[in-house]
Amino acid sequence: MSPTDGKTVTQAAAAAAVRIFTPLVRLLLRHGIPYKTVAEWLRWCYASVAFEEHSLPGRKPSKSRVAVITGLTRVDVDRLLKQPSPAESDRYEEYQRAAKVLSGWARDKRYFDAEGQPDELPFDGDGPNFSELVDRYSGGTPPRAVLDELVRVGAVERLDGGMLKLLSPRYVPAAGEGHEDYMDILGHATSGLVDTIDFNTRPDCKATRLQGLAFNDRIPADELDSVAQAIKERGREFIFETDSLLFEASTPEDEEPSGDHVEAGIGVYFFSRRAASADKE
Repeated sequence: MSPTDGKTVTQAAAAAAVRIFTPLVRLLLRHGIPYKTVAEWLRWCYASVAFEEHSLPGRKPSKSRVAVITGLTRVDVDRLLKQPSPAESDRYEEYQRAAKVLSGWARDKRYFDAEGQPDELPFDGDGPNFSELVDRYSGGTPPRAVLDELVRVGAVERLDGGMLKLLSPRYVPAAGEGHEDYMDILGHATSGLVDTIDFNTRPDCKATRLQGLAFNDRIPADELDSVAQAIKERGREFIFETDSLLFEASTPEDEEPSGDHVEAGIGVYFFSRRAASADKE
């Protein structure tokens, strides 16, 4: 029997929400963010999404309708829609800029050595250099600030003599550091997954997006480490290949975009938790 057999949509949504909220609340509490703060963020999202996406066909959005379909008061709706988004911050832009610099270094042949690998670069000067790389892929962000951040997260190494070496094409802060960066990654990755599931389940969806899940709840505990390592290696290869495909398809950073542009990508992650039967022991 399916876990949703006999359940109403609301009951199934409650089960899904609890599964989503539980790790999220765990993370938020670890960083000292209280319920009332998160509840205000959620109220803002309800008001904003309802106003932007749930007006009646052929009619303009109205605050009264938002109040009816969200359960918020008319006063709350008016207040929330006048407020800026709680997410208004340059943190995601900073994360994206740093990631683009690393991707450019790992993909752009201008910055390769004779063997076709990312070359060591001087900070500035004639020929390919780090400052030029930042200018090309990070939209005028100060190169020194970008370098300091990439060194901090362990993606770039300063060598003796002033040369810079790419250690990783991925922008992922070290454990225990860069909590703001992890929050940016959390929001970007999680919203992409939920948005895809929402897209695929819309009544008017004619061509679904890729969205799959591979799991097995009968993995012996003493096999987990080897399984996790194998999946990590395959996942890294897949992400690297996909990043190259997206890089080749994208408009070069030093060219003016022509026509509409969209953001596209894919996320890969590994999870492990106790099987349901183990919880009953």
